[in-house]
Amino acid sequence: IEKCKVMRFNLIKNPIIFNYSISNSNLEFVSTFKDLGIIFDSKLNFSYHTEFIKNKAMRTLGFIKRSCNDFSDPLALKILYYSLVRSNFDYCPLIWINNTSKQDDNIESVQNNFLRFISFKFNIHRPPHGSYENILNYLDLMPLKVRRLQLLSKFLHKLISGLIDCPELLYLINFKIHSINL
Repeated sequence: IEKCKVMRFNLIKNPIIFNYSISNSNLEFVSTFKDLGIIFDSKLNFSYHTEFIKNKAMRTLGFIKRSCNDFSDPLALKILYYSLVRSNFDYCPLIWINNTSKQDDNIESVQNNFLRFISFKFNIHRPPHGSYENILNYLDLMPLKVRRLQLLSKFLHKLISGLIDCPELLYLINFKIHSINL
């Protein structure tokens, strides 16, 4: 019972308050809750989650930068970045991504930090306060926003192709499929 929590999902300022209990024990109300690695909040905007994974990724990136200062191969650093940092952003984006510019900038700042590090360490020219395009091309990387859209497109393709069996989601997409009479 002590593991059970109550969370209200609403957008109104004064929701109806009701006390929930199990076996005469009142359940605790929470505004955020972590379930299967995703932090849910009462407004379902996932700002706590994006801030959490950004901070986690920044700490990991800092560890890589400190530990791998002697590395002379940018591709080795790219592999570490992929496996330890970017993997945080690739976990369940279907659930938590909102595509707000603030959220995109917040997440993209991690990759930009990595690109600045690579640029400085391997003397790759980048105009001051300019684009990271040449470093992205050098490492064969894509912006994280494009990466998330690619992951979402792959999911949609699998859903439409029948590789994911979920008629409820297909119905929500409002596809109209005409039957073929043979």
